[in-house]
Amino acid sequence: MKKRNIILLSVLGIGLTAAITLFIIFGNTLYAHKLKHEIKSTAPVISEAVIDSILNTFEKVPLSALPKPLLVSGNFSKPEFQGHFHGRTFYKVKLPQAMQKIVGDWRIIDFISEDQKSTWFYSMDAEFYWLIDKKVLHAFLQLKNKMEEKNLDWKAIKLRCGHRSPNHNKVVGGASMSRHICGEAIDFNVGDADKNGTVNYEDKKKVLALCELVIGNKGGIGLYPNTQAVHIDTRGYRARWDSY
Repeated sequence: MKKRNIILLSVLGIGLTAAITLFIIFGNTLYAHKLKHEIKSTAPVISEAVIDSILNTFEKVPLSALPKPLLVSGNFSKPEFQGHFHGRTFYKVKLPQAMQKIVGDWRIIDFISEDQKSTWFYSMDAEFYWLIDKKVLHAFLQLKNKMEEKNLDWKAIKLRCGHRSPNHNKVVGGASMSRHICGEAIDFNVGDADKNGTVNYEDKKKVLALCELVIGNKGGIGLYPNTQAVHIDTRGYRARWDSY
């Protein structure tokens, strides 16, 4: 009888824990959808000054002050990556802030490393530590403006990633010293930019030409032939490459 009671209590405990967890996840998911809906109706960000003003609202945190679990899980503390973080600070961003727009209609959360985003729903008070060079956000905005000047469809640009932790960069097969690790890079795919009903290399070629104007000798462009993928970064000197 005693053993059966222990088993029953264990099953009830597991069931209660599962129910509470599901309730929290469901509640936070609804909260996130509500935030997303509210942000969707706000005006897009169309100036570098607005980008800067948004970034200036966040607390800046040095690498040494990141939460220890994040330092470990993200591989931030490994010696080989220290040069990437020298003199840089992370933006401490709460969930509601992460949902706000930062370039056009793209939101801050879209540029945050995926391995941090996978845990946000455990708490409505979730905090993200975002490493980003504002110059790459400016460059992305400049690309938007130039595309619209050329009557190309900015909505054809599908953001793939911004910042990556060293760990997430390794998981996705990024270069060992990728500019994504230090928040200087953005990857995206090009859809039907010329609005002719077909997605092909002509769309990408038109966007790459504008990337050359925006990036010039101030950064890198990953060309990735035979794909619709493009990489831009603000490393401070000219770099071009064809393969992943």
